[in-house]
Amino acid sequence: MARQPGKAVVGSQQCSTAPLAAQLRYLLEMARHPRITVQLVPIAAGCVLGMMSAFALARLRDGSEVVCADSVLSGQVTADYDAVARIKQRHDSIRADAQPKSVTHEAIEDAIRKWTG
Repeated sequence: MARQPGKAVVGSQQCSTAPLAAQLRYLLEMARHPRITVQLVPIAAGCVLGMMSAFALARLRDGSEVVCADSVLSGQVTADYDAVARIKQRHDSIRADAQPKSVTHEAIEDAIRKWTG
């Protein structure tokens, strides 16, 4: 599954510190899972095509791929080849600007220290 959180979320100061620190700890815990990749997209990357709504890509045990795309009105799950290909292309565009995992983990750890310290 692939999700791309924006770096602005990690640096945000617009909410209570305890819940944000807990959320960041959980995000870091999930980021360390061997089957999960979390990479921050720097603010300087701007609004890349594909960041206008949330989506998730998944490869099923049989090798088929599905996409779940959310919009303001609803979510949609599909295994349609063309739809999956379009979302994979958007994912690749976003990931091209994303920071490496190690840099992302360090940024999350820094944010946790910031909010707890």
